[in-house]
Amino acid sequence: MSDDTESVMQAYLRAQHGGELDDYYKPRIGEFHASTTGSCVRRLYFDFMDPEKPDDGAWKHFELGNRMENIFEDALKERHEPKYVVNAVPIEVEIDDFKIVGETDPVVIDDNMDVETLWEVKSTSNLSYVRSQPKWPHVCQLHCYAYGLDVLSGSGRRKIVYIDKTSLETVVHDVSFERGIWQHILGKLRTVYQALLDEEPPEPAEEKHQDHFCPHKDKAICCKNVPAEPKDTSDDDKSDKWDF
Repeated sequence: MSDDTESVMQAYLRAQHGGELDDYYKPRIGEFHASTTGSCVRRLYFDFMDPEKPDDGAWKHFELGNRMENIFEDALKERHEPKYVVNAVPIEVEIDDFKIVGETDPVVIDDNMDVETLWEVKSTSNLSYVRSQPKWPHVCQLHCYAYGLDVLSGSGRRKIVYIDKTSLETVVHDVSFERGIWQHILGKLRTVYQALLDEEPPEPAEEKHQDHFCPHKDKAICCKNVPAEPKDTSDDDKSDKWDF
C-alpha cells in the first residue's frame, strides 16, 4: 500500500481549516474581535470591507498553534489541577454602538471562580523576537480579555507565553493593564467604526507598531514598506514601555 504522507497531511489540514469561515469570525460591522485590536486603522477597515481568506500555507500554523495551546493547557492542569483551569472564556465589552468580543486561552481560577491568572498562548518558530518584550497585537488582545473579565489590577495576573514550535521552550511576559493602551484601542476602534459606517477608509495613522503580515499593503499603504521582521532592541520587558 502506497502512502503519500504530504497528501494525507494536506487532506487533514484542509478538513480542519479549509472550509468556510466560521460564522463567529465573519466580519460584522459593530463587532470587533479582541485578536484584531492591535491592527492599524487601515487594516481593520479593509479586513471588514475586503476580507482575505488564509491560503493553504497558513493551515499548518493554525494547527500547530492549536496543538501548542492544548499542550500548555495540559501543563497548567498538571500544576493547578484540572478543576482550576478553564478555556475559551467568552468576553463581550460594549463600547458606544459597537462591542469587542473574544474567547480567552487558558485561565486559572480559584475556589471562588475568580480569575487568578489570565494566559494568552502564542506559538512561534523564533523566540528571539519576543524575548525582551511581547508583540504589540498580543498586548492589545490581552488588554481586551483583561477588561472583559475585570482582571485589571495585581501583578502576575496577566501573562503572555510564547512557545517554540520545535523545542517547546517558552518565554513568559507579565503584562500590566495600562489605561493608556486601553484608551488607544478604544480610540482606534471608534475611528474604524465610523469609517465603516461612512464606507470611506480612514486616513493612515502614524503607527509605531507596523504590521509586516498585513494582507492589504497595496491598499492600506501605511505598512507597505515594513521590513520582514521588527527589530528586537528593547532590554526592558515592562508593558509601560509601549510608545503608542
